[in-house]
Amino acid sequence: DEIIRSLATGQETIEELITLLVGETNEAENEEVKTAEELRVLMRKHYTVGGLTDVLSVFGPVKEDFTTLGKIAKSRAVAIFRELKAGGGASSAAKPPDSYSSSNAAAMPPSRPPVASSQPSVQMPQVPSSYPGAYDGNSGAKSVPFDVISQAQKLCRYANSALEHEDVATAVKNCEQVLQLLRPYNN
Repeated sequence: DEIIRSLATGQETIEELITLLVGETNEAENEEVKTAEELRVLMRKHYTVGGLTDVLSVFGPVKEDFTTLGKIAKSRAVAIFRELKAGGGASSAAKPPDSYSSSNAAAMPPSRPPVASSQPSVQMPQVPSSYPGAYDGNSGAKSVPFDVISQAQKLCRYANSALEHEDVATAVKNCEQVLQLLRPYNN
């Protein structure tokens, strides 16, 4: 019984930390002008939120709200990383798109503190967190919209799932769709 309480306490503590950090990142995202150092701090907070949502899996199934917040945080961290790598400060990648504030109300967990709940938050597609440096904005290729990346990732997951079930035809079909989506952005 003590272990169960400890696990529940650990999960609640991590969920509270995520909620607190999301509130802080939302406040920082609302600032119009950010220095490079402020962007680095914001990027670290987003990475931390993404990592904490991964840690939640230790306690069992992760609530969908927190899974979504983790994906959003990871994609924002990658976007800020790309902006910093390109030498930018306060430009378009440093500020989330307009859809960021309108669609995130549903993504916040119900346990979110009232102060933070008045803050808008981000709804962006996921970007693989394990390769943040792989997305080099200086590669010369056309910039790929996040919705295209998101769709390509979804199709890749479908292809992977099909391969797990030894359904090669479906895997090939999904991979071909990914290629069709991404070819216009490949020099």
